[in-house]
Amino acid sequence: MQIIRILNTIIFFCICSLHIYSEESLGGILFTSSAEKVDKRTSLVLFGDKLQKFEDSFTIGFDLSIWDANQFGHIFRVINKQKQEVEFVFVNFYGIDSMYLDFHSPITHKSVRIPITKEDVDKKKTLHVDIRFDLKEDKASVTLRDSTYTCTPVGLENPSYLQFSFGLYGLNLDVPQMLIGNLHIQEGKDKSFFFPLEESKGEFTCDKTGKIKAKVKNPGWIINKHFYWQEKSSFRTSGKASVTFDEADNRIVISGGDSALSYYPRYDRVEIAGITRIVPVDEQHLLHSNVFCSSAGDRYQFGGYSNHSYSDRISRYDKETRQWEALDFKGDRITPRFYSAVGDGVLPDEKLIFGGFGNETGKQEHSGHNFYDLYALNLKQKTITNLWRLHEMPAIEFIPGNNLILSENKKYFYAFCYAHHIPKTFGYLYRFDLQNGKYDLVSDSINFSSEGMNNTSVNLFYNKEMHEFYVVIRDFSDKNETRVLVYSLLSPSITKSQLENAAPSTKPYRILAGIAALIAFLAVAIVFVISTSSITKKPEVSRLPREDEYDGKVQKQSAAYIFGAFTVYDRKGVDITYRFRPQLKVLFSLVLLNTKDETGISTEKLTQTLWPDKGVNEAKSARGIAINRLRNVLKDIGDIRLVHQNSQWFFTFDRSFYCDYLAYTGLLNRLQHAGRESYPLLMEQLHAIVRNGSFLLSIHDAGIDRYKSKEEEKLERLLKEYIFYLYKKKQYQKIISISATFFAIEPLNEEILNICIKTYDKLGKKEEAKTFLKNYKRTYHVMTGEKYKPMTQDKYPNS
Repeated sequence: MQIIRILNTIIFFCICSLHIYSEESLGGILFTSSAEKVDKRTSLVLFGDKLQKFEDSFTIGFDLSIWDANQFGHIFRVINKQKQEVEFVFVNFYGIDSMYLDFHSPITHKSVRIPITKEDVDKKKTLHVDIRFDLKEDKASVTLRDSTYTCTPVGLENPSYLQFSFGLYGLNLDVPQMLIGNLHIQEGKDKSFFFPLEESKGEFTCDKTGKIKAKVKNPGWIINKHFYWQEKSSFRTSGKASVTFDEADNRIVISGGDSALSYYPRYDRVEIAGITRIVPVDEQHLLHSNVFCSSAGDRYQFGGYSNHSYSDRISRYDKETRQWEALDFKGDRITPRFYSAVGDGVLPDEKLIFGGFGNETGKQEHSGHNFYDLYALNLKQKTITNLWRLHEMPAIEFIPGNNLILSENKKYFYAFCYAHHIPKTFGYLYRFDLQNGKYDLVSDSINFSSEGMNNTSVNLFYNKEMHEFYVVIRDFSDKNETRVLVYSLLSPSITKSQLENAAPSTKPYRILAGIAALIAFLAVAIVFVISTSSITKKPEVSRLPREDEYDGKVQKQSAAYIFGAFTVYDRKGVDITYRFRPQLKVLFSLVLLNTKDETGISTEKLTQTLWPDKGVNEAKSARGIAINRLRNVLKDIGDIRLVHQNSQWFFTFDRSFYCDYLAYTGLLNRLQHAGRESYPLLMEQLHAIVRNGSFLLSIHDAGIDRYKSKEEEKLERLLKEYIFYLYKKKQYQKIISISATFFAIEPLNEEILNICIKTYDKLGKKEEAKTFLKNYKRTYHVMTGEKYKPMTQDKYPNS
């Protein structure tokens, strides 16, 4: 039992790690609307071509956000086996104040309206929608906020075989611009599907178990907008313009001469109007100084550059005298500088000042350098406190843009930092720890020109209502005009590693839950194996192969293994796996999986899978390099060749080359024609291969996902049939081993769970059965977020 306690501890840490990840979920699909061409619009079809059976009642729930009030269209449809549809539609025909969601059944011609407001759309509010279909009573109830709207009759049979589609589907082509997330389907207490929709690329999405159960066309994975800056707009205006952000109206104001341009990022709308300048006529002309206001509306200025000098002066504007007066602050001294960032601090009337460029004397002739320090200014007490200073020079030297943004939890601040000394420069959003200065890059880069201190300025703003960062770059040219570029980024912003963790096949909850499931089964299996030595063995009904008769690693010269850890040996038996970098693994696997009788994968498909974001020439060059690298490795493996014929790529093999996938496909072919005697022998050989680990376990790429899903479904079916066969033949010991492999592929399956419980009971192992069930329940809770409730009476309710 000590072994079980140790393994249960490992499971506990897996689960803890899982919950840490789940709190950071930023899933959702942004649907391309009818404003785009039909072939660019988004569709999401659950379960592919498979119809799901629903009986008595079920509920579908999802988060919905309408992004454009001007785009009517279908949100989702329920389709029965007769191809009849029940629709849920966003309607905007009757004015901005009369928008609604329409639940409609063309089967019975009944419908119900669910009102939504202009504010819901303007603020992109997330609306959680639950639709309960009562098949017995033939009605549907739509719940939004605290109100329920009922449509009856609906016309769906009981039971019904159904498919679910969001966005573009069938003959009606209208799609609203909408964000769909946290999609959940529940039938009673036993049948549940949850789609987090948290991928970052690809055209497949997984439910919470990690199985691919939906196909997406033209997906806009919303998590990308939390890392990649989106270019919103650009403007040109005469003269030298200034840029500010109006928080009350959520607009960017670009002022120059006698006019102002107001840009509203929410609807990409521009308004031009005459203005009266609000800045003092005799404002100090300090270049790249920081101007900010107190809670009472008093105007302050810090730092800047003028007359070959850097300033450390803090001034306040006197409205009566219309003059700037210098203020004396106590505490730490801020070194003279310009190019600093300023923003609100944690306390009332506290301002944070970060970084900049200057020197200790303030004289330009004494050479300047970048500062990486943070100060707190208390405007009421007139004190300055140095909070921290970075002692290690950043890998990329930078200065911050004009503003910094305090995080909502007041533990961090954000600054857009760039290398101002490089003419063709780049910048990133940085997140700094307020306590110690530790920082992360939490965006992709923006590339722009920084052609001198008089011409370029960079501002960072934050829209609290829309949860968006804006970077506004102002560039003044020698033609006496200002060009303004506006970029947006959704909050919370994320690191590159967080984005990569959202890529298909790399989700921590899938990996951790799989590990938890496997450990759970190993725990009871180990106890079982240890204890079987004390059991008096009964003669078996029919002779089956011993588990050690087949070794998954049958050859270590000229061999490749893709079940479990990707492993390759050369002709001398040397492990050369290290030569296969991630992209080369994908290339090798794609060609291998598509090789069939001198046919293979087309050049076009290979290129689209591996280099989807590259142009034609760039992709061709990348493909040529990768192909040459693969051929060089294949020469050392021996007995395997890459062939290009009729615009297709495939492998040819000599008999001495071994690959577990080739052996696996050969066994699948033989199993199709297997007799009673050969069936168990072939299944044991198959199990010897697949027990080494999951199919393509080491490869994480969207282009490989559909192959993984296809083989896992096939294996799940084969192993399930074999477990039932073993139970019928009373081969109880072998069931434990095969089940461990099965649950590593499909962690949740109540039929096999019951077989395993019965197996332990047959062997008199009631404690092991309880532990086994307890671990299954824990895995179930991890993967579904719900408490496990058995379809049949729980034999061990306290486990």
